[in-house]
Amino acid sequence: MASPHGPLRTTRRDIIALLRRGTLTISQVADRLELTASAVRVHMRALEQLGLVKHAGLARGLNRPAAIYGLAPGVDQLLCGAYVPFVANLLHAIDEERSATEVAALMHRTGRRLAMRYGHAPGTLRQRAQAASGILNDLGALTEVETAPGRLALRGFDCPLAAAVHDSPAVCGAMESFVAELVRAPVHECCDRSGRPRCCFEILPTGTIARAMRTSPR
Repeated sequence: MASPHGPLRTTRRDIIALLRRGTLTISQVADRLELTASAVRVHMRALEQLGLVKHAGLARGLNRPAAIYGLAPGVDQLLCGAYVPFVANLLHAIDEERSATEVAALMHRTGRRLAMRYGHAPGTLRQRAQAASGILNDLGALTEVETAPGRLALRGFDCPLAAAVHDSPAVCGAMESFVAELVRAPVHECCDRSGRPRCCFEILPTGTIARAMRTSPR
């Protein structure tokens, strides 16, 4: 999904601002922005392709029903500048109130609960890893499946939770459990938290009991 804070045209930003107040038809948007319906339709189609706007039903018209448009799911979170700092400070407060063991357990439960929304991917371990990579990318990460003799991992080029990871490294444990639940195999978090955080999750063969004890950058 594209970010509404990106380089959108002024008219498209105005349309998003209107839809934040409620759903509207093309004609209603055109009237409020003093544009033609044809011009609004072009912008609305572009916003749909960006994943920012969606059909929200039909409104009765004099001749035929008119399509109603609203913001797509998740756009409100992108528009809210308080979301990331709120979560980061919440995690910082949890770190202060709970022991490291309690925080780690909480993060792992959170990761498993999040994974339940997506279900289990079918196929081989590699196919399941590819599906998990796609889900992480949909959530804002940039990952790819890395293979080597005897090794399978999800390597990230950034971290979608970087703002939280800086103050609470235990967040990586939540994503470790998230990936493990998706691929149905043990996962060892090997994230790079030095400087700009980068995700890394090594996927171990099913049945592995002990975690890999490799030294990973922190």
